[in-house]
Amino acid sequence: MQLSADWYVNVADARARGDRTLPFDLLHRWGRRLALPDVVAYATAHRDPDAPVATDRAGLGRLVRVCLDRPWAVADARSAALPLPASVDLPSIGVGLAREHEGRSDGLAVSLKGGHNDENHNHNDLGSVIVALDGVPAIIDPGRPTYDARTFGPHRYDIWCMRSDWHSVPAPRGLLQQHGPEFAARDRRGGDQGAQASWSMDLAAAYGLAEHEHWRRTATLDRTASRVVIEDVWSLDDTAGTAVTLMLWGDVTEVDPVTLLVRRPVADARDVMLQHDAAGVAIEVVRLDDPMMRSSWGETITRVRLLPRPDADRLLVTVEAAR
Repeated sequence: MQLSADWYVNVADARARGDRTLPFDLLHRWGRRLALPDVVAYATAHRDPDAPVATDRAGLGRLVRVCLDRPWAVADARSAALPLPASVDLPSIGVGLAREHEGRSDGLAVSLKGGHNDENHNHNDLGSVIVALDGVPAIIDPGRPTYDARTFGPHRYDIWCMRSDWHSVPAPRGLLQQHGPEFAARDRRGGDQGAQASWSMDLAAAYGLAEHEHWRRTATLDRTASRVVIEDVWSLDDTAGTAVTLMLWGDVTEVDPVTLLVRRPVADARDVMLQHDAAGVAIEVVRLDDPMMRSSWGETITRVRLLPRPDADRLLVTVEAAR
């Protein structure tokens, strides 16, 4: 799920930015014990040879263990390449990730989330898309705020960033996704075919739509064209109120009625261009006040709502590096 050295696919309660204070020595030892070279390489990539091997944060006993671990003490991030596979498919939870170049963070990467809305640390986010360029997210999952009394109680879905209208998912007839195992992504298909990696799923059950209605979302990474395509195709009894939400990170400019430009606040990050065939666009800048969310995104994120034509039965979004 790693997009680059510091960024991750952060579905559910995960964080978008990595935490380098975690006990990577433990992961390093288990990787060696189980002969998993990718795990060892991943852990090594977080070892600063100029820093102490560990701190006493986890207790004296664990600190002593780390101090006796010679392979970890001499590990050096400068000698480790991040294990960045061309694609990862986790059908048991319905999550797929594909990147443009195996072993490298440059270029595009896309993730599409399926599963059901009764998973541990669940957000109502089935069909959520994350798109990164050069290892830095552009279409994002906002993540979670600091845990409080509501987080794991009956009011969890009163928290705005746990709801589907604050994820990059559709809203058939303006409906929100609901919580429970029956609200699920169905008929998941796809995989990595080399020139393209693509996954699709029907999201009708996530919204409690009628049996004869459907909403199929497909996310495709076209490696040949260096482009991500997000396609929604639906059949609804009534389309009033229908929208597709994109959560974006950066300064969003409406270049023309069908083009958005995203400038992310990261040095040397290329701009991202999104093109769509919606009839209307609503852009809202959201100011963040929670320290957990600000640790990933800073002060603001942007919600874009794409409004299809009343007679439309599909909507297409393409994402690529701005030229």
